[in-house]
Amino acid sequence: MMALNDDEELFLMLKVGHALNMVAELPTRLDREHRMAWTVRLACLDSFLVNARLLADFFERRESKTTDISARRFAPRWKASKEHRAVLHDLRDDVGKHTAHLTDARLVQPLPRIPAERMSQVTDALINLAYSFAEALRLESPDVGSRFVEHLRHVERRRSWPPPPLRHA
Repeated sequence: MMALNDDEELFLMLKVGHALNMVAELPTRLDREHRMAWTVRLACLDSFLVNARLLADFFERRESKTTDISARRFAPRWKASKEHRAVLHDLRDDVGKHTAHLTDARLVQPLPRIPAERMSQVTDALINLAYSFAEALRLESPDVGSRFVEHLRHVERRRSWPPPPLRHA
């Protein structure tokens, strides 16, 4: 594993931030923009699932994936809580059936029916994990950690964008 300078660390944290943006914003768009073509809806759902899986693997690297970059590379003493690890395990199990693999589950149900509430739970869990990781990252690399926290705040603001449509009385 090669050592990274601050610019390289920041670049990788921005990649993690991008995945968080996708997980935070896409469910909102799917829920509010019903006029999308079904192919665009499917692309949004696939992107949500792929980015959720990417983040699950980042926050808790499995030992078989030793070449993958994980949160522990940036904050070696950080570890997801037992509760968060259970969420990541469930997430990996749910999402893995419908992304990047042609599984029986995907062939039987090509477009997974993931309720908005479940997507929101996944997003909440990943954002909470990201904040936990960010605190440890600030101890290891104060500038990169602070900028990552700044990005997380931006992700949370964007999560509710666009605002709900106006209702006419």
